[in-house]
Amino acid sequence: MRKLFFYFLLPLVGILFFTSCADDGENSGNAIPYVTVDFEDVTLHADSTLKDTSFISKNMTFVNVVNSWGFWSGFAASSRYDMTTAGYTNDLSVYAPTAASGKKYAVVYDNNAVCYFADNKEYVLQELKLNNSTYAYLSMKDGDAYAKKFEAGDWFKLTIYGYNSSNVKVDSLDYYLADFRDGKSFICNQWTSVQLGELGLINKLSFSFSSSDNGAWGMNTPAYVCIDDIKYILPQN
Repeated sequence: MRKLFFYFLLPLVGILFFTSCADDGENSGNAIPYVTVDFEDVTLHADSTLKDTSFISKNMTFVNVVNSWGFWSGFAASSRYDMTTAGYTNDLSVYAPTAASGKKYAVVYDNNAVCYFADNKEYVLQELKLNNSTYAYLSMKDGDAYAKKFEAGDWFKLTIYGYNSSNVKVDSLDYYLADFRDGKSFICNQWTSVQLGELGLINKLSFSFSSSDNGAWGMNTPAYVCIDDIKYILPQN
């Protein structure tokens, strides 16, 4: 398991990948071509959500599963930015005043959420941007009826797994959405770039959560994260 640290400034090689971005999410000119999955092509009104069906954005399918009881898991799309309302009724808002870019983003809920390339090909993913949901952020910051207020020693971790087109796991990365270990008091509260290049060529991603706050029914910390601007490199001729 490799540990992944976020960067606020892209290294020089990243600049070569990410310059010359066009309006449709693909770059142009002489730079290495890439696509940005920014969810702006998902049909969604302002201050609304899509949480009862799978959806596609820029050649990536984001799987949504609704069980026989009507509960969903996997991916939802959202354009909500309520940063003050605590609790599960506000589970599809990001703790930020906007999306990472544009007006829309995706919300990952529960373990083993899956997205994959619809053409069944493998690509190198360069990065994605993530942030806590408002529900998870305020739960960890203040506590609620189901989860504790985070204190020394607590943590909330996202693990991202990469799979090839044969559905074989290639590698995985960890990112701490909150970290109160070793004197820290960090809860992610802004869109943050996470580098994915070391996963190599992949066809599918899956997302899982773990936390220091657990009870008889499993993890108490709300199992949500918001993602946006997934960048993948197009093959060169």
